[in-house]
Amino acid sequence: PPMPLAVLVDRRTASAAEIVAGAIRDHMRGAIVGTRTFGKGSLQSVEPLANGAALKLTIAEYRTPKGHDLHGRGVVPNIPAKPAQALPLALRAVRASRLGR
Repeated sequence: PPMPLAVLVDRRTASAAEIVAGAIRDHMRGAIVGTRTFGKGSLQSVEPLANGAALKLTIAEYRTPKGHDLHGRGVVPNIPAKPAQALPLALRAVRASRLGR
């Protein structure tokens, strides 16, 4: 059986970390514990212009494997927890998973 997994997230969790948390949640592979993530849902590129200005372009959107848009929404934990409670709750989730509960 797969090893039990819990991921701690908060409002500062963004970009690639958010995609990983979303994938774990989409595939029900582990517990997501904490508070809603940042919601960084786009990849941007800055293109310099000849006059010294620059153009900022959105070149991609981040989505979870099941297609959930992260922009402005983030990943909502399946075990909500304030920061001081997150680690103990994550450990409890891992222990419960090991016991098949």
